[in-house]
Amino acid sequence: SLDRIDFAFSGNSKSATVTLALDTIVDLATLEDGVYEFKFSTEKDGWMSHSFPEQTLHVVRNAPAALVMPASIEPGDSVSMLLSRPPAQCCSAWDWVGIYRQGFSQRL
Repeated sequence: SLDRIDFAFSGNSKSATVTLALDTIVDLATLEDGVYEFKFSTEKDGWMSHSFPEQTLHVVRNAPAALVMPASIEPGDSVSMLLSRPPAQCCSAWDWVGIYRQGFSQRL
């Protein structure tokens, strides 16, 4: 397909779980801004394409981006956030991140 950026073989015929580093598949610095999805295919079911709509990669070069892990927690659980700041907004030791109820529009 012309929309496929690249692919990699799992290299593993023993384990059901495989970890693939995306930077070994594609030069991440060359991806254009946008949303990318992942698909899986195996000869075991006739090379059917399996989509993962909940697993996407958002490439944003000129705006801050954040990833919260995990996205759902129980009381007492830990959570972390990875903040990526674009060159125009990077980097000040006084940068801050707030947590708000969804839809709250005021800064403070």
